[in-house]
Amino acid sequence: MKVDPKGGAVTPWYVPETINNTAVSGYGGLATVTENDVLLSNDNAKGEILRFDLSKEKGEPVVVKREPHVSFGGTDAILLPPKYGGSVLLVSENAVGITVLRSKDKKWETAEHLGTVPNDEDIVRTGGIVTAPLQIGDKIFMIEEFFADPFVPGGVAGNRTTFPLFDITDKVEKLLAAATGSEE
Repeated sequence: MKVDPKGGAVTPWYVPETINNTAVSGYGGLATVTENDVLLSNDNAKGEILRFDLSKEKGEPVVVKREPHVSFGGTDAILLPPKYGGSVLLVSENAVGITVLRSKDKKWETAEHLGTVPNDEDIVRTGGIVTAPLQIGDKIFMIEEFFADPFVPGGVAGNRTTFPLFDITDKVEKLLAAATGSEE
């Protein structure tokens, strides 16, 4: 939806072609590089990252070409951490971990697939699924959710009292450094 500058009129900006099949996962997170009028989303149905040009009258999804091309499965939130100024996109992939993409020019027409910070195997075995990347201060975290916890009798939720944040800053930095080192 698009809201006019005065906040009065709300009009459709982009409506997917197929929205009726609720059995198929669709778009996940949203992230913007406002200086370049770029809106990104992760399309779970096609395993792609999509780019929208915010300066256009109507939204039109364009697949971000990635090198190497690796299809995503079961993505959740995405994040353009402020510390990288719009050049790095972190994609949460359920049991897999956090995948790191980079667009040096921040236009996101193309992106480098730098690798994935893997989810901890012990966490996966206990039902942990990565739901989001998060930046707090200068640190990058992987947020885990435990959907397999037993339900509390009489309720609709499990008994989980903590949702751990794992500091993955050094692992993300290592992927970025390795990619930068390979250019020299």
